[in-house]
Amino acid sequence: MGKLRDLILLLTSRIGSKLEISKIASELGISRETVYSYLNFLEKTYFIFFINPFTRNIDGEVRGAKKVYFCDNGLLNYLGKVSEGTIFENFVFHNLKKYGNLNYYQKYKGPEVDFILDKKSAFEAKITALVSDINRLHRVANCLKLKDDYLITKNYSNFSNVILAQDL
Repeated sequence: MGKLRDLILLLTSRIGSKLEISKIASELGISRETVYSYLNFLEKTYFIFFINPFTRNIDGEVRGAKKVYFCDNGLLNYLGKVSEGTIFENFVFHNLKKYGNLNYYQKYKGPEVDFILDKKSAFEAKITALVSDINRLHRVANCLKLKDDYLITKNYSNFSNVILAQDL
């Protein structure tokens, strides 16, 4: 069970990131199949959650690399001593998932959207809202033909399309 513990510790630094199974297997010195087995166990016990990439094609959603999120911010912080931004994104994930199905969007070496809710609305999690982040999110959401786009922030902002995290 030492490898499972090591996997959990590795995952803390990958919260909100796409998982590269081959790289994780190599770092742990175990097979890809074993990594998949451990990840399946952690997901089925609600210790971690996955979201798939956004696509209008179900095949692309199944093939794409998944992003991972932890069950609890306190545990995440205790195990991994992660950044405030990572904890905030994990918090936003948990608050949005109760409203529907979540995906993420990332173009190869291009723009990213943290969360897409029910293939209709784009959400980006930022500690502080910047005009440049709002404009980028709006451009990407328009390209994806999404109905709405919102930036969720921890710090108060009076920009439009910004949601204060405590209001989620």
